[in-house]
Amino acid sequence: MLMKDRLDNLVRNIGLRPPPGITACPAWADIGAACRPAAQCTALLSQIGKDLAARFVMPANGRGAFPSSVAAGTYYVMTMATVNNAAMCWNVEVNLKSGANSVTLGNRNGEPVK
Repeated sequence: MLMKDRLDNLVRNIGLRPPPGITACPAWADIGAACRPAAQCTALLSQIGKDLAARFVMPANGRGAFPSSVAAGTYYVMTMATVNNAAMCWNVEVNLKSGANSVTLGNRNGEPVK
């Protein structure tokens, strides 16, 4: 997802405070696991709706292009995936310009989630 705000702010805006030393990525993974079914997580879904700039598909190779309909500006790529049998989370700032934009997600800009 392409978000208008950082993941840590989204987590705080729904009323959660990760413990000291814990980033928003593990908190996000815990939230996602607890939201089964998703209808039980209306605060989370509402906040995502407010902060969502665009949805886009991130291919397995980690190289994604953004929809051209997104206005230039600063956004945050927020996604989770399994890479080499390990859960990873990305909360990556991107500065989109007019025209085509892309991002590459990988081990160096992601965070393992335990």
